[in-house]
Amino acid sequence: MTATALLLLWMQAAPAPGSCAGEGAVDCWLDRGVKNVAAAETEADAGRKRNFLEEAASDFGQALELDPDRGAALNNLARVDADLGRDEEAERHFRRAVGLDVPLRPFYRRNYGDFLAARGRWEPAVEQYRAVLEEQADLQAHESLVGLLSQHRPDAIPDYLRSLLDHDRYVWAWEVALARLREEPDETYLALLAEARAGQAIPPGELLPSEGVEVLAGLTGDARIGPGAEELLALNEGDSSDPARFSWWAERPGPRRAFRSLVRSFGDSQRQAGRLAAAGDLYRLAVLLTPEEPDLVSFRRMLDLPAATEDLPSIDQLALWNEDGLRKSRPDRTEVYRYRHDLGLHYASLGRWQDCPCPTSGIFQLERAVSEDDVTGPPDGDPPFDALIYTKLVELYLAANRPKDAAEVLHHMVFVFHDHGMGTEVDILNYTIPTETGADPDPDVTGSVPDELGDPPVLLRDFTTRPPR
Repeated sequence: MTATALLLLWMQAAPAPGSCAGEGAVDCWLDRGVKNVAAAETEADAGRKRNFLEEAASDFGQALELDPDRGAALNNLARVDADLGRDEEAERHFRRAVGLDVPLRPFYRRNYGDFLAARGRWEPAVEQYRAVLEEQADLQAHESLVGLLSQHRPDAIPDYLRSLLDHDRYVWAWEVALARLREEPDETYLALLAEARAGQAIPPGELLPSEGVEVLAGLTGDARIGPGAEELLALNEGDSSDPARFSWWAERPGPRRAFRSLVRSFGDSQRQAGRLAAAGDLYRLAVLLTPEEPDLVSFRRMLDLPAATEDLPSIDQLALWNEDGLRKSRPDRTEVYRYRHDLGLHYASLGRWQDCPCPTSGIFQLERAVSEDDVTGPPDGDPPFDALIYTKLVELYLAANRPKDAAEVLHHMVFVFHDHGMGTEVDILNYTIPTETGADPDPDVTGSVPDELGDPPVLLRDFTTRPPR
């Protein structure tokens, strides 16, 4: 045992000689114990070393007499007991320490895991390290856990790496996946490597770091994952943005999602560096990688590029591609809402209303974005109810000479805003409902008309809600 684990928990001025008493007695006993542990570590004589540890155990015990739930005293006494060979007492104190609901509990858990691992009890040690990592990022616990799994349960490492990715610990996952690929070339680790890299901040000049390129180059001759490694290297070198060039990844559903995420991240890196053409090529590659499922996220990022307004035929082509993919698969409904929201506003901004049942129409996309048959309403807060898509749909209906449909949308918005006590918006909407439809404003929700309305879409506030059924 080193004194570091103790000193990190308790660093006070050196204790005065004699017994500790008074208001600061607990702190005094803790200080004395840490001092005796430090003395034991520098002592060469075994007998004197043990005497210092016994003194430290007595000091920490005195602190516990005064404050039975002091985590520092429990943790330190457990470690001293372990050094003295009193494992039963050490475990009892460790268990009490990790049972405390205190900020330093992960530190106590890691020490407990080290104690268990040193005694060959790797399974409960793994449980403690996992518990530490659920609470916080702890590099020592991570490295100890990977070491135990590599030795005793290598088949459990992929699940652990997925948990790291779930907690945004991408660099750790990358390092472990890279190490495993050196030892055990496997499709699972190759996909995890791609996903781990996708989550990192990727510099435009080094999409894949040199150690990754080196490992992948060594895998190209492997019969199982060689083609996948070659395609990653081709992506890194920018050899091609033709989806046919990346068939190994496209044909495997799980790896395909990881690869698409990596392609998207490479595109983001290029966009941030101002390389907009390269970013567009990468987003397009992600969209067209396979017809089996659409990549709505990558498509939406394409819409953010200036080229999206200049190359409408390409956007139309991809919109048709996406619609075919949506018929074949069942993507997340919130993602579908965001996709139709963005594409509908894009077409509306370009005057592409097209009153037809075709995906390249602003009316088509916005109708489905607000339709409860397509999306029952965005989840509370993500994304928020967006008044803009409703007002844009009204504009498109009026352009298509469909005033009744425009009035119906406005009435729907009246009820939404009224339910949230937003009277100004209710007044604006009632004032703008087309009168030629014969649909009068609802008397229950009509307020006084403001003197100055301005442009209603500008004045309408968005808010987070699920539109009423």
